[in-house]
Formats: sequence, C-alpha cells, structure tokens
Amino acid sequence: MEVSPAMRAAVQPPQQLEKLRIVRLAVARGDAEEQLRLGFFYVEGLVGVVQDDEEAVRLYRLAAEQGHALAQLQLGIAYADGRGVVRNEEAAARLYRQAAEQGSTDAQIRLAHCYMLGNGCVQDKPAAARLFGQAAEKGCALAHLALGKCYLEGDGVVADRAAALPHFHQAAEQGEVHAMYALARFYTDGMGKEEAMAAQLYTQLAAQGEAEAQYRLARFYALGKGGMSQDHATAARLWRLAAEQSLGPAQSAFGICLMQGTGVTPDIYAAARFLRLAANQDVAEARYWLNRLPARVRQGRREVPPPRAPHEAHEKPFIF
Repeated sequence: MEVSPAMRAAVQPPQQLEKLRIVRLAVARGDAEEQLRLGFFYVEGLVGVVQDDEEAVRLYRLAAEQGHALAQLQLGIAYADGRGVVRNEEAAARLYRQAAEQGSTDAQIRLAHCYMLGNGCVQDKPAAARLFGQAAEKGCALAHLALGKCYLEGDGVVADRAAALPHFHQAAEQGEVHAMYALARFYTDGMGKEEAMAAQLYTQLAAQGEAEAQYRLARFYALGKGGMSQDHATAARLWRLAAEQSLGPAQSAFGICLMQGTGVTPDIYAAARFLRLAANQDVAEARYWLNRLPARVRQGRREVPPPRAPHEAHEKPFIF
C-alpha cells in the first residue's frame, strides 16, 4: 500500500526528525558539508524529505560555489544527466575540472572521459590519459582499467600491450569485472600457461554468473584447452547457463549440443527452440543448423503417431 509523504514524515522516528532539524539549521548557516548532505537527502528521498531533484541541485550549487569538491562533482553529474537541471555537457565538464583540480578521483575519471570523447570540451586524448594516470596512482581500479585500454589501443599514449598488462592486473585484483575480461581476452590467444590463466579468470567470472564468461569457459571444456580436461557435460551445462541469460552464441552452442546429444540427452525439439532464439539474434551458425532441421521440428510441431488397431488375439479392447 502506498503511503503519502506527509504520513511518512508524521511517523519518522524522533532521532531522524532531530537529525533533519540539525542539518537544516546548518544549511541555513551556509555550511557546505550540510548543504551537500541535505542535497543527497532530496535526491534519495531520505529522512522524511520528499524526493526533489531540483532542490537537490540548488543545494549542491550552494556548496559547489563555496569550493566543495564533492558538491562540484555531484552538480556536474546532475548537468551531465539532466537530472534536476537542463542537460549541459559544458557545465558538467567545467565542474568536473574544478573538482579534479582539488584531487577528486571520481572527478578526474569523469573529466578524462569528457576529454577522451570530446563531451563538453575539445577532444584531448593525451589529457585524458594523464588524468587516468593520476587517478590510477591512487589505486583506482576504474582508472587502471581505462589506462590499460589507452595503452592497448594507443589512445592518448603510444600503443604498448606490455604497458597495458599491469594496469589490467591492478584492476582485476580489485575485482573489476571488465578488467578481468580484458585480461582473459589478453591471454586467450596464448598457449600453455597463458591460456590456463585465461581459463582461471573465466572460471572466477562464471562463478559470479557472468554469461560471457560461462560461454567462453564452456569452450575450454569442450576443446580440452586452458588446462581443462575435455568434459562435454560441463561444457553443455555452462552453455545452458549462459543461454538462459539470452546470450545468442551460447543459445546456439547449447542448441547444437541438444541436436547432437553432446554432453546432454538429445532433444531435437529443445534444440530447435534454442537455435531459433539464437537465430533471432542473428547468430549465423544457429541459422545454418536450424535450416537443416525438418520444417515440422523448426515450427515446434510434434508428429502424433496414428492410433493402432487392436490386435485380434492379444490387444482386444477392454469392454466394461
């Protein structure tokens, strides 16, 4: 049942109401920290206030004008998203720059993306790479990931795969999923130990429910690569997990398993269903195998055998 804001305010515990009163008094005195705090309350609709993006922006602006770095960052995000204020990429970049100059790691990363893409400022990839580097020096996983990509693709720096690798490692060790994928792809084309490292990374990601990792790990099991013993049943199970998350290539792979009985009990109709799902996502392999199935199977029509006449001697109809 929906509860009105007025009702919520009326039943707030006394400590919350007292906290809000103290914050409002501090805001009235011009306390930038409390202006930021109250702005956050309005964004989230916390402590009895009604959610109000425009009021949040007003409060963020008051704090930002006093040079509060986090308020500058939050106000920049509001301008970038057009939340509580008209969208303005130039204003967002300017506020990110102000916060970044005060050492805000988040602002450095956001400003770097602005420079990389030319959003709200003149495109400057070397400046973006320098900002990613500044944030990475403070141990930020996202900055390490971004800087690794810069070195891998030659964006703002001289392309250097060897220089990219330690940044991907730094981010992956902090559990950054995209960095783990980047490392795994880095090692996938290798041999021996490198391939085994890729399989290990995909194993970690697959355990987190990552469909792409489940799909790629299944390939290692199917081929007996990456230090894995060939295991078609495990490969089929992983492909099914990824297929159930609507990953087209996995739907195709599992459909083929069902069609051929590789690692699973063969089921031509289930195979057609998964192949059809993959074909709808433009997976060429799925279209090829689907077209090789009989039309009735592709359409999901099961043949019902005609009723047999009872045998004269042994299969007489039962008569009540």
